Amino acid sequence: MLTRHATAREIGQSPMALVLHLPAQQREIIVATYFSGRTTREAAWVLGIAPAVARARLYQAMRDLSFMASRLPDGSRQARRRGAAE
Repeated sequence: MLTRHATAREIGQSPMALVLHLPAQQREIIVATYFSGRTTREAAWVLGIAPAVARARLYQAMRDLSFMASRLPDGSRQARRRGAAE
């Protein structure tokens, strides 16, 4: 399982590829919030964890995603930005 130290080649260019490289607990909180449209409190209830734990996992997941995205080649980040704006 790749984590914070994955290279751009290992990750690929898809944002979902970044999520797939997170540890399981971080991946599940991302899916339970962003992809399922739940609040952190709702996601915590669904996952059976304390809201504070959910917030901590979400923070760490977002930090790790940001780190991985920062390691992507500049060209792939620019291509995604143009595609999102169109």
